[in-house]
Amino acid sequence: MTKPLLYEKSELFFTHADQAVDAAESYSENIASRLLTYEIFLILMLSVILVVLCIQIFGEIKLNKKLNVIAYIDVNTGLPNSRSCEHELSKGEILGEKEAVCCFMFDLNNLKEVNDTLGHSYGDLLISSFATILRRAAPKGMFVGRIAGDEFMGILRNTTEEEINAFAEALKAEQIALKNNPTNYAISVSYAMGYAYSKEYQNSSLRKLLDVADMEMYKDKKRCKETKKA
Repeated sequence: MTKPLLYEKSELFFTHADQAVDAAESYSENIASRLLTYEIFLILMLSVILVVLCIQIFGEIKLNKKLNVIAYIDVNTGLPNSRSCEHELSKGEILGEKEAVCCFMFDLNNLKEVNDTLGHSYGDLLISSFATILRRAAPKGMFVGRIAGDEFMGILRNTTEEEINAFAEALKAEQIALKNNPTNYAISVSYAMGYAYSKEYQNSSLRKLLDVADMEMYKDKKRCKETKKA
């Protein structure tokens, strides 16, 4: 029996429609696959960029730390340098009655003699040797730094006269131990020291205390010279 013409045309229409749907689905799958590929590529590119940025950031942080060390640490001694010392002093606070702070000044007595007789390399060794015994003798929390040349300073906060005297004795003991050390290349460290205790100088700043300590240090230096002549 012959199918009606309308029925045949309907079948043909639906066949073409199915083919069109299949083609559309295939096209959509192809587009989706390409988009997925692009997304994966984009994610990979962003990941690479993120890794590169992280490397640069961490590199800059590491460089900044290195520059900070160079800027604030004395290369020869490993102690805070003059900039660090100035930073401590520039805080400028006035010390009250209840605050117990002691400022110290140190100066090497024999640097010129060592430079003239043994050479500047031994002079540098003398400076670094004193920095070592100063660091060893300093109690926990004490700031010690190299101001310039053979001059050093120290700041001891929340302290007592007993702790100040104990530090002075510890430094002297380190000096003697260094002198008796057979590996010190005949370097004998001689230093002058002066200090100022805030309990004795009310309403003073750190800088004022250090000025007083500096004057006391020069008095000690003069005594050392007179003792040496005698």
